[in-house]
Amino acid sequence: MIIVGDGDAFAAGRVILDEAELLTIAVAPAKRRKGLAEHALGQLETAMHARGAARCFLEVAADNTGAIALYSKSGYTESGRRRDYYGAKNVSKTDALIMVKPLKAP
Repeated sequence: MIIVGDGDAFAAGRVILDEAELLTIAVAPAKRRKGLAEHALGQLETAMHARGAARCFLEVAADNTGAIALYSKSGYTESGRRRDYYGAKNVSKTDALIMVKPLKAP
């Protein structure tokens, strides 16, 4: 497990062989919209690459437009979709987008 950031924002992920997975990004509510998530994501990608990862994958809810915008701006592209991935048994479900980005040395 790799965790980067501070009390205002952090990102967590893991590396297995040459692939990495972004698990979560969190930003304190009072600190949002200041570029902290993008910064934490960049730090995490650098740490993942240093541990041998050639690409990073993530899953994001298809209706999470803010996160999708962040990931797209950071170079991630959609590579797949998990149908009805998020949601309760008797509630409308939401797809998960699978996104991927090649990792390069900083």
